[in-house]
Amino acid sequence: MKSTTLRKRLILSVSALSMIICLVLSLLGLAVLKRTSEENMDRAVTTAANAYSAAVSNKINEYLSVITTLGRDSRIDPNATVDELTKVSKLLMSGTHFGEVSFANAEGTPYDIETVSLLERDYFKSAINGVAYISSPLINQKDNTTVLYVSAKIENEKHDGIIFGKLPNDEFSKIIQNVEIGEKGYGFIIDKEGTIVAHKDNSIVESFTNYISLSQEDASYKEYANAISKMLNEKTGTVELRVDGGKKYVAFKPIESTDGWILAMIADEGEMLSHYHSSQIILLVVSVIFLAAALVFSFQYSKSIGVPISLISQRLELLSKGDLTSDVPSVKTRDELYTLSNSLSETVDALNGYIGNIDNVLSNISNGNLMIETNHEYSGDFAGIKEAMDKIILSLRNTLLSINAAAEQV
Repeated sequence: MKSTTLRKRLILSVSALSMIICLVLSLLGLAVLKRTSEENMDRAVTTAANAYSAAVSNKINEYLSVITTLGRDSRIDPNATVDELTKVSKLLMSGTHFGEVSFANAEGTPYDIETVSLLERDYFKSAINGVAYISSPLINQKDNTTVLYVSAKIENEKHDGIIFGKLPNDEFSKIIQNVEIGEKGYGFIIDKEGTIVAHKDNSIVESFTNYISLSQEDASYKEYANAISKMLNEKTGTVELRVDGGKKYVAFKPIESTDGWILAMIADEGEMLSHYHSSQIILLVVSVIFLAAALVFSFQYSKSIGVPISLISQRLELLSKGDLTSDVPSVKTRDELYTLSNSLSETVDALNGYIGNIDNVLSNISNGNLMIETNHEYSGDFAGIKEAMDKIILSLRNTLLSINAAAEQV
């Protein structure tokens, strides 16, 4: 079996422990950083959604209030001529943001275009029932332009119809076009059908873009379609989607005083979590530095323990082979290694003393000196050696005296 040194085991143990500690701390640190970054991203996007939803709602309420007030004007008379109503329309329009103000009777017929019917228009249905309304972008039947309509019931005791004002289709796109959620974030608004009614790119509004419908013909719009479907179902919340090779985070909020409009704020996750990714690199560098320091420490620490033990082990091996003359390694640390080295030195000195005494006694006996004595102090279990030698000397001495006595008698 291949053996390994204590120093190697110490290096491996300290290095492995350092790696485990570093890995655990790194994973915990990354988990905390990611959670914090995601919470900050959610807070930023959700706060923006709430703020802009309120801003759009306030603007809509302003328009609804204005059109409702205009609808109470007594000059709106069903018996007036088209020219007279046109003059009233222009007077009412002045001082407002409406590009045009018009009227329709209870049958949905505008006062100036009898060939057009508004009966199927949502803004007519709601207004005629007494609920002021803002429409999604529509095609103006007069000039085929894309516009928004704000409508209310005429309540002047003369006219049983509605009043409606025209707004440009980018009216709400202007409000959200300066949304700043990082460099890649933006906002948009959808109606109850999922059609985009406001966007930083107003051409999307003018083309009546609806990703739910588009996804039925082109699967590449599926991510957008699923996200918008969730918005329509849940009204408030967040959703993630992966488009254009990146991950997007969307917070959405319903807009009050509308027929199901929802404002969404979309942020690029990569950009919003950039600090987290930077922290990953920093944490990786710190981990490498920590591991390098741990490796250096393990080498130094193992050297301070492994080298003395290795030298003492080598000296013990020499002792096992009968070497009583080589020096015992000196250890300066005041710990167990010092005790081990000092004990080995005392053991070698004691063995040298015992063997030297034994050699001296045996040499004297071989030279006929039976009066020699074992004056050396033998400790512990070695005391039996002294007793045995004393008995041998005494026995030899008595035997020799007996021989001498027998010789004299002859």
